Amino acid sequence: MTTPASLRLFFAVQVPAAVRADLARACRRLSSDWKPVAEPQMHLTLAFLGEVPADRLAEVTAAGDRAAAGGQPFPLTLGATDCFPNQHQPRVLFVKADAPPLIPLAAALQKDLAAWADPKPFKPHLTLARRQGGRAAHHALQFAHSWTVDTFDLVQSVLAASGATHTVVKTFRLGGA
Repeated sequence: MTTPASLRLFFAVQVPAAVRADLARACRRLSSDWKPVAEPQMHLTLAFLGEVPADRLAEVTAAGDRAAAGGQPFPLTLGATDCFPNQHQPRVLFVKADAPPLIPLAAALQKDLAAWADPKPFKPHLTLARRQGGRAAHHALQFAHSWTVDTFDLVQSVLAASGATHTVVKTFRLGGA
């Protein structure tokens, strides 16, 4: 078996199974113009890196170690839904994440991995669904899920016609413990 020349990578906060199950139930009530994110794939992206040369993986994991060492566990709350780019032309339905410590954590990863990190400003959110046709309306949903974030993951995403497969490459414990 050959090793791929590059890996499609991102850093993410994983969502507890009970929260994912509730979000998936809500997504099943969306109109057919929306394609829900598969329940096992639900996460909050901290930094999307895209294609990274496989021989640079150690550099990426070292950046994750540094970011984790500089952070501490923190509470995260999911609240109301919104849309990208806006509610009048929705393409992505997401739920807002309230956790101020996510911002410096994402910034540390983006700064340390600037060669690959998506340069767009970080907006804490969890994608629920993507528009797949028609004139999808914004679905105003409200959630009240909270949990303590004490880890984040480096995830490899492999794209296929049937959808992406995500595999955790490494888990980082906040505070470096």
